[in-house]
Amino acid sequence: MRLLRVESDSTSQINLTEDFVGDNIPEYAILSHTWGADTEEVTFQDLMNCTGSNKSGYKKIDFCRDQAERDGLRYFWVDTCCIDKANSTELAEAINSMFRWYRNAAKCYVYLLDVSTSDHDQADPSLQSWQATFRKSRWFTRGWTLQELIAPQSVEFFCSNGKRLGDKTSLERQIHEITGIGVSALQNTALSAFGVKEKMSWAEIRQTKREEDRIYSLLGIFDVSMSPIYGEGVQKAFGRLQNEIHKRSKKREYDELLAFSNSFRSSKRLKSLPIQSHFDLPGGKSVYSVSNAIQNEPAQRDSHDTEATICQSLIDQLYFTKIDERLTSLTAAQGTTCRWFLNKPEYTSWHDADQQPEHGGFLWIKGHPGTGKSTLMKLLFETSKHNAKGNSSQITLSFFFLARGTVEEKSTVGLYRSLLHQLFEKVAECKDSLEWLTADGARVIQRNGWHEEALKQTLTHAVQRLGSRSLTIFVDALDECDKSQVADMVCFFEELCDRARETQVRLQICFSSRHYPTVVVQKGIEVILEDEIGHTEDIKQYIKAKLRLGKSKQAESLRSGIFEKSSGIFLWVVLVLDILNSEYPGNSISIQKIRGRLKDIPPKLNDLFEMILTRDGENLERLQVCLKWILFAVRPLKPPELYFAIQLGLDEDFSSCWDQDDVELDWMKTFVRSSSKGLAEVTRNRASEVQFIHESVRDFLLSKYEGQWSRVSGNFVGHGHEVLRNCCLAQLKASINKDFDIPAPLPKAAEAKQLREIINLKF
Repeated sequence: MRLLRVESDSTSQINLTEDFVGDNIPEYAILSHTWGADTEEVTFQDLMNCTGSNKSGYKKIDFCRDQAERDGLRYFWVDTCCIDKANSTELAEAINSMFRWYRNAAKCYVYLLDVSTSDHDQADPSLQSWQATFRKSRWFTRGWTLQELIAPQSVEFFCSNGKRLGDKTSLERQIHEITGIGVSALQNTALSAFGVKEKMSWAEIRQTKREEDRIYSLLGIFDVSMSPIYGEGVQKAFGRLQNEIHKRSKKREYDELLAFSNSFRSSKRLKSLPIQSHFDLPGGKSVYSVSNAIQNEPAQRDSHDTEATICQSLIDQLYFTKIDERLTSLTAAQGTTCRWFLNKPEYTSWHDADQQPEHGGFLWIKGHPGTGKSTLMKLLFETSKHNAKGNSSQITLSFFFLARGTVEEKSTVGLYRSLLHQLFEKVAECKDSLEWLTADGARVIQRNGWHEEALKQTLTHAVQRLGSRSLTIFVDALDECDKSQVADMVCFFEELCDRARETQVRLQICFSSRHYPTVVVQKGIEVILEDEIGHTEDIKQYIKAKLRLGKSKQAESLRSGIFEKSSGIFLWVVLVLDILNSEYPGNSISIQKIRGRLKDIPPKLNDLFEMILTRDGENLERLQVCLKWILFAVRPLKPPELYFAIQLGLDEDFSSCWDQDDVELDWMKTFVRSSSKGLAEVTRNRASEVQFIHESVRDFLLSKYEGQWSRVSGNFVGHGHEVLRNCCLAQLKASINKDFDIPAPLPKAAEAKQLREIINLKF
């Protein structure tokens, strides 16, 4: 094995080593990339003749050298220039050794020339714009990169400007979705644990410049060796692969491969069967595209592979990072609350297929802000999903709009993407609904992303392919979607129900919203939540559970007083009980005092918010900085981020060095709650982000406090962003030297890496 060596002098010059043999190979990094034009790649001859530095491919070598140095590695390997391809013996040895070389590398760097990042991506990992281009990177379509992904223990991904995107572990889910490779294979499980059909499925959409390389690139995957014979054609190469497996006495693999071979030689049978009818594989994939590609002419094979790649790319682009964030972060219904709705005549009528002509399949739940509509919708969705478990003819989908979320979470484009993503996962044959797209139209979407009209047409075709199945869709918080989009969305769903009836598909749609936007459906059932007896009983049950005062007449009278003052607003009850329980803790409480405090609490939700903000008159400047960050930050902040942002807003000289022994994360979460006077919370999901306890808090602040906080009339938002800007400038100007000793001179690569990691944790 010949390596590139970084000289230890100040020039960081690179030189080719002599061949290393056996156990004498030093630790090295290895590059995985896609080849450009042959004339632009740096070759072995270029390095021997000290030429090639002006070629565009030299940038990859520079990158690999610099990254290896940062990781404390003096040696690295790049396939373009470390193999003398003019020497057929050396080339054959390299092809048969490639899997082992990648497996033994200390680091494998994947250099993605077609993926780029901006400074915004690095500052805001939750809104990574590179993910869409990452999913459709050419690297995932090439034959040789399959073993380069699977073989190494450590695989790190970098964009074209050298910024690290993640590794095989942190990007595991995305890589699995893109490639169809099982998670266990990505976690370096022994390849002997996987069958031939599954291994071949990993390679089904991958392409190589020379047709024989489609087989040669699989040698390491099947743990066999054979000499490359370019010009023999892919069928002969495939036959030799079978023979090598047989020689190695891998009988089970050989039998599977033989069956695979027989299947693609029967051309009539292949042409008459759909893709799914050949081997059933994880993720709904098949080996048909591999076998069909091998038997047909190269042009036909390339066309088929390209179409399959584009189709999968369009499906991948439906997904977005926070696709179910709102649903998972919603608090579940307390005890038996909300369950009364399941037996409500309007709900059972909506479920009754015989009554569908009367209501058109629509149910609309309306209510004032804070009445608990989203909690109810979560219960209805999860109950419907549970009842359909094990019954493939009943499909349940959902989408929960979130006004304070990302663009996808508060737009109809996000709604349609989410519904299609869920539908394709549950019903694989619905993916054929993409057939309405022309090849050029599909490429436009692949390049520019999905747009609303294409999504609506695809969803219509997908629903029409459901046959005798039933489809139930829950869409929550229409009022948190852009008002200009809601009316068009409702009209589209009405048309979708009509199309579904034409094809005998039973489609039911349940909406929830405030009493606006005012959109009328031609047919449908409407339920006003605050008018329902079941809803009032839920509030009474909640008051009784949270305000434990015994069964005396005074206690019952106090509970009744809280209920009557709530006007059916669940959020008001939650906040008021929180105030009373915090001000009057313990069991020996004077009910008379609590009653007196209740009289001081205003009955309207907005008035209650104002009382909460001003009741103690303490830390008002901290409160304002806190609320402005939550209101105007481009994304939700994590507790440590908000903690230091608030501190810098109050004192520009405040140190942003986080001593975790002194200030623990749980304390920061408490700080968030106290700084916001209880109007903000930390989500209980993995993201662990700060948000308002309800969207009505945001509405209140933007309307009520615009004049009082702006200082410049009519420019509340602008002033809010000025506060954020000043905090950021204070952080940028801060010196880390006073909190951390930076050695002089700066340490070498290995020590510098450790130093960067420590500083990254501290700041």
